[in-house]
Amino acid sequence: MRFALFFMLMCGTAQACNEDLVRVNDWSIRPVDKENSTISLEFASKSEKAIRMIDASAVFEDKLGEIILSFNLDRDVSLKPGLAETTNRRLWPDPKYDRLSKLAKDDIKAYVCVRGLVYEDGSKETFK
Repeated sequence: MRFALFFMLMCGTAQACNEDLVRVNDWSIRPVDKENSTISLEFASKSEKAIRMIDASAVFEDKLGEIILSFNLDRDVSLKPGLAETTNRRLWPDPKYDRLSKLAKDDIKAYVCVRGLVYEDGSKETFK
């Protein structure tokens, strides 16, 4: 029992999010130089209302559920319903990130984890 309590305290809890509100259309990774790469992510809102602020992360995990990469999206991105946005991130050398270019794309689940947002009309929604 003590071990279980210790484990829960040390590991914390996963933060809840909505994985259905923003969809990933496509992603790619390309080398920039000998050591660094850039990841490009195209995503779009599935909301019926425009979004003016978002607390969200792009997440890439393998088929067994291990997170390979996660990064925060720009909070002030303006998302119109159905219109695609693209973000590019520089990846520094890390063996874990190398898996993104080595694994088959079908073996990687890419999604956007939305924790909260502000709609264009000023209303706010959080996912806890």
